[in-house]
Amino acid sequence: MTQYGYRVFAVSLHENRKFEPQQFGKAKRPILTDDGKPTSGSYETDYRDVVVTDVEAAAGRALTFGISEEDDDETGAAQAKGMAIRFVGAKRSGDLVEFRFEQGVRNADGTLLIEGAEDIDLKDKPTLHPYRALLLAGDAHTRALLAVEARGRSCPVDAVIRGLKNSSGVQWRLQVLGHLASEAAMNEFIRNATVGRVVFDRYTYAGDGEKSPRHDVSMSVTAEGVDVKSEVSNWAESFFERLKRQSDPDPELPTFDSNGNKFTKKQLAAARKQIRAERKAANASAEKARREAAQTTSEAAAAGLKQDIFVSRDEVVDVDFTDVAVELDDGVIKKRITPKTDFGRFTYVIGRGRVSDEAFFSSAEKTLRGLIGAVQSLNLKR
Repeated sequence: MTQYGYRVFAVSLHENRKFEPQQFGKAKRPILTDDGKPTSGSYETDYRDVVVTDVEAAAGRALTFGISEEDDDETGAAQAKGMAIRFVGAKRSGDLVEFRFEQGVRNADGTLLIEGAEDIDLKDKPTLHPYRALLLAGDAHTRALLAVEARGRSCPVDAVIRGLKNSSGVQWRLQVLGHLASEAAMNEFIRNATVGRVVFDRYTYAGDGEKSPRHDVSMSVTAEGVDVKSEVSNWAESFFERLKRQSDPDPELPTFDSNGNKFTKKQLAAARKQIRAERKAANASAEKARREAAQTTSEAAAAGLKQDIFVSRDEVVDVDFTDVAVELDDGVIKKRITPKTDFGRFTYVIGRGRVSDEAFFSSAEKTLRGLIGAVQSLNLKR
């Protein structure tokens, strides 16, 4: 039976292509002239009200997109040539917005069989399934939380994000900052799970300067008598410690030149372009350092677990492994965890069948309220 639950994402709010995040309850829009040109003045609008109006206006209309890297559907490329979403409705209650929608793939081929009726050609037609989502955002928050229903491995967060943008009259857009799980939820899973097998791997580089590593050795073993879960808990603890570190504040956009003269629109555009370039270079440098540190951690973890497991055995394993994975199963969820695992990527399981709206929204709300305060300062540049 399919596993049902939800995944949690941190999101920020932006007006069209602008990179400055807006406050969800106090988003600013420029006041326009009669011919539609922006003035220097602005007014505040509450995105939580705006998005409900947008969804209600788009309800019943199918929106189609291409397949993106974020799509996590169990349908293979041979069956799908895109995806589609159709909003059913939205409702605001205080700082919460509930969404109901249908989502699925746009078929490249296939036939629908209906007993007693003619076959229906599925080519270019979407097949949709019901989903729900919940947004939690405070008035002054520039980061909100979005819980999106998951069916097995399928969680259509990208369809929700793109569907909301395409439904917006001014193209308000949500940007996914990170996939989040609470530290308590992950620790509880590790604590309740049983260890299956420990898998050691070695990746090497060819002597001819090949850039991609070659997977040349793999070994799977049991680990009876060894406290493997403590090591996995240490990996999770290190991940969440990095996540808790304060992120660097976004650089302030300069508005005056060195002589004290106010920037023109052209100068402001150039300043924004420079900030984007500097941020991109800094992020690339940080990502390279993160990957190198993660590889060092993986090699150390593989060496340590190999020593722990084989210290009392007769076998001699003379291989310097570069990676290790531990298979965990709590009876509901099976996960293969490594030192480089994104522990924030977690499905909160509700049941083995579709649950009621009340059960979904109440469970998701409880999770989001437990995370909303901390997410405002988490380091999500990972």
